[in-house]
Amino acid sequence: MSKKSNVILIEKLLEVFIDINGRRPRILLSSTATIKNQDELHKIAIQFSDFGFDVDFAPSFIDTNHLVKQAIENDVHSIHLIVSYDKRINQIKNIEAALMNNDRSNILVTAIETKELNNSFESEAIALLKELQK
Repeated sequence: MSKKSNVILIEKLLEVFIDINGRRPRILLSSTATIKNQDELHKIAIQFSDFGFDVDFAPSFIDTNHLVKQAIENDVHSIHLIVSYDKRINQIKNIEAALMNNDRSNILVTAIETKELNNSFESEAIALLKELQK
């Protein structure tokens, strides 16, 4: 898909999401990986915001329970993690378990690997919007 096609698809998916939920999708962005430059997280947050997401920013992932508490308090639809490959599965499972313990299994947990940070986030936004609409 071309960049223009992707942006049009994001706009349509966003419109459907807003019609169903009455508000824009809200994500909590956090990192479980060591990122050389914290500006990378800010760039990701800006890109998602430019696509139409409401973005809450938790720059340093310290504790699963703290992250889940922040997600619940901010009423997010998704926790979006920046992870290194070797920590991806365990972090997601731990967060999903903590969400279930707090009766909030409706919050989606997604991740992107640090090696993919330089890629375009259009496909990431499309996949996230499709998943949130299930």
